[in-house]
Amino acid sequence: MPTYNSVKETAEGRIELTIKTDGKPQTVVFLADVHNNFDYLKRVVAEIQKHPDWQVVINGDLFDADQYSSFPTSGTPLSLKDSVQETIKIMQSIFPQMIAFVWGNHEERCFKSASGKGTMPSYFDVFFQAWKAINPNAVVCELMRSLILNVNGKRVLVKHGTKAGQTFGVAEFGEVLKTNEDVDMIVLSHLHLPLHMIVKRATEGKPREVHFVRTTAGVEFLGYQDKSNFFITPIELLTRVTFGAKIKVELV
Repeated sequence: MPTYNSVKETAEGRIELTIKTDGKPQTVVFLADVHNNFDYLKRVVAEIQKHPDWQVVINGDLFDADQYSSFPTSGTPLSLKDSVQETIKIMQSIFPQMIAFVWGNHEERCFKSASGKGTMPSYFDVFFQAWKAINPNAVVCELMRSLILNVNGKRVLVKHGTKAGQTFGVAEFGEVLKTNEDVDMIVLSHLHLPLHMIVKRATEGKPREVHFVRTTAGVEFLGYQDKSNFFITPIELLTRVTFGAKIKVELV
């Protein structure tokens, strides 16, 4: 189980988490946009179990709000209550490796609904309590608050986007770069398309690199079409990042 130097709140209201690594390279897996795709989730968990030294960050939309959406991403989803129980069952073996959960728009939508809040404790409370019972150091960024992750001197902004369609990459990337000049990497989820590019930046007269990663989804969209008439392809990959002297990004 990982140990932490600190957990604090930044001036922008983000949660900042520092992982103690003793200078050793650390691999972090970013998992996002699963949307209750349990077949994909089982495959991901099986892969993570092979690597007990990996850390896992959930970057939104692990659950799905199809029952409240005009644009469902799957055929006949489970109820939120049942999907939470199934997710706990599948993921509990990797709870010790899960260090943070950033809410996505589907978690927010679920929670705002009557079913999401439900009786006390809420369905989400059940999930987070089960996780924290095994990993009390777990960090939850509720209501789509973003995360700053510090690993081996690298600062990573982890955020679940809110914009859809073709403007997402440009608009979101420009926004986070403008307000986070000191980050070395930006991990965005929500659009369900893989992308890794390195942007050259000049800060205080010195050139540096900023890695920009859009994570993929584990969703089978079955012709899903969002409001911007933008078709999304079903891609099932996992984003793995190793933080050593340099940042190494892999889609596995």
